[in-house]
Amino acid sequence: MERNSEKRDNISGKLRTYLHDVTRDPSNAVINTDELGEFSDFARELQQFCAGVIEMRKLAETLADGNIDAPVSSGDNELTRPLESLQHQLQHITQQTKLVSGGDYTRRLRSKGEFSDAFNIIVNKLAINEQRLKDEIRRMEEKNLSIEHYGLLITTLIQFIPQQILVLAKENCNVLLMNELALTEIHMDFEYAEKIHRLMSEHTIDDDGSEIDIRFPGEEAERHFLVRAFELEWSGIPAVIYSISDVSEVRGQIRELEVYAYHDSLTHLYNRTYGMKTLEEWLRDRKHFSLLFADLDGLKHINDTFGHNEGDMYIKNAGRHLRSFPRDAIVCRLGGDEFMVLIPNRTEAEVLEKFSVIYNALHNDEYLADKDYTYSMSVGVVEVAADNELPSKAILSTADEKMYENKKARKKERLN
Repeated sequence: MERNSEKRDNISGKLRTYLHDVTRDPSNAVINTDELGEFSDFARELQQFCAGVIEMRKLAETLADGNIDAPVSSGDNELTRPLESLQHQLQHITQQTKLVSGGDYTRRLRSKGEFSDAFNIIVNKLAINEQRLKDEIRRMEEKNLSIEHYGLLITTLIQFIPQQILVLAKENCNVLLMNELALTEIHMDFEYAEKIHRLMSEHTIDDDGSEIDIRFPGEEAERHFLVRAFELEWSGIPAVIYSISDVSEVRGQIRELEVYAYHDSLTHLYNRTYGMKTLEEWLRDRKHFSLLFADLDGLKHINDTFGHNEGDMYIKNAGRHLRSFPRDAIVCRLGGDEFMVLIPNRTEAEVLEKFSVIYNALHNDEYLADKDYTYSMSVGVVEVAADNELPSKAILSTADEKMYENKKARKKERLN
């Protein structure tokens, strides 16, 4: 009985070790089912289940990294079905969004939920507005009678147009007609019409009335206008009509959206999306630069022992120190405890020399004065020549390998 008990304990230990490796170190999770005797069948079933768990975890990590086009799992893994469904929905949303951004307002999201409802409402409004614009343009094109015959009608109608309307004499810039919106601008700046005319004179006015983007100097901030111009005769006077849309607020909102889209909310550094976009652009432009891949040491320990607020301060302080690279460097947080820095026209040796200064500053950060832990960072640096032929994935992989070598060396130093 003692031998049987020892045997069961041995088998139980192997199973526990295997489950531990599956959850924490999947690549090394191995168990020999032939050594488990009467539990071999159970172990094989457990192996199959754990393989499904590992596959599910891998797919979840891939989707979390933003790679929605990753290959799906093997067809017989029921555990990954919800993630595969999420993947298909993300792919559908991305595809539909691209088509809508290209002007196809017939697209809709099939899935249910608030996001899909909001998306479809926005697209519906865009379609309605586009149709309204098309209808308005068509009505204007169908109108082929002299402006002189409809002067009074036009003067009335332009008051309801959401754009500023200015009709100016080409020779002396006298105002021949304007609506209330334009009049309001002139009341605030008597030279407003002349400034618009002067700015527009720097551009060629096409017959099709294409929109021209101009920057208008304001007292407090620069303003952005989209202007359409049409040359015509107004009561026998050579004139030009300007239709002016003030898009300053929209441009400001776009800039804010770009900040949200390309910046990390915790560190305010660039995020993974912007970093990878810049990396691909630099490779395409054949720039000479160095890539530094950094990983914070001991972040999990600080989170688990001292709380996530302390962990967040670790991440923010590390990002602050990484900003010490030259101003032309692109510093971004890839996610979690990982950072990437792209430094143009610097060699690997120059980057490592600068990083040693940054590392010492991080290690001796004043925030640590009353703390029972330290800051440390492991890095891998890859210098990319102008004639480089390696893709971004290979470069990042090399930097990652160097980083882990640095981490191992640093750990070995601490143990010694």
